[in-house]
Amino acid sequence: MAPLLLAFIGALLTSARHIFQNNEEKMGPTARLIQNCSRNGNPLCGTIQWPEEENLIEDLRKRLNLTQKELNESPASLKRLETALIEYSKRENKLEDKELIRLIREVTIYVGKVLILHCGGKWFTDSRNLNSSEIEIVSEEHVKNSNGKFSIPFGYLIGMSVAWSWDEINYGNLPGLYKLYQSAHRKYRIRVKYTSE
Repeated sequence: MAPLLLAFIGALLTSARHIFQNNEEKMGPTARLIQNCSRNGNPLCGTIQWPEEENLIEDLRKRLNLTQKELNESPASLKRLETALIEYSKRENKLEDKELIRLIREVTIYVGKVLILHCGGKWFTDSRNLNSSEIEIVSEEHVKNSNGKFSIPFGYLIGMSVAWSWDEINYGNLPGLYKLYQSAHRKYRIRVKYTSE
């Protein structure tokens, strides 16, 4: 019974993920740009491969004029990142599409790394494009604990969240990257508590 339940839940999550990815009506302008770019086969809009991580993070630091100490992959650094992105958007009023997509890649990998390091996240490599770059938040014992309880992973479409955050900045709102971390951290803590009971 339990494997059947897990298979059903997995299929449900996969189905929901594909519905969300393909619902362009709800996409903001940046996510739509990435979606169209991906359809045209531009590798810049493709899935982020984890070995790119260090180069992209260093590119982000250079772009935003931040040091390694300021962007140190801690949860608090997401607040500094938000502030720097707001300032960057004021300096670089209108980015070329290619530069905007590079920025989204850089921020996506950075936020993803923070969630991996501090929320037990795992990079989900079955993404179709940058928008669907995903982190799954799971506990160490994410299938079944000794009491027979199950822990279901939570998925965060980091690429889509970062694209949305950039749009929010351009609308004069706060980006919400730190709130994304807080949400993931709460879910991770619940998972750890639930599976260790």
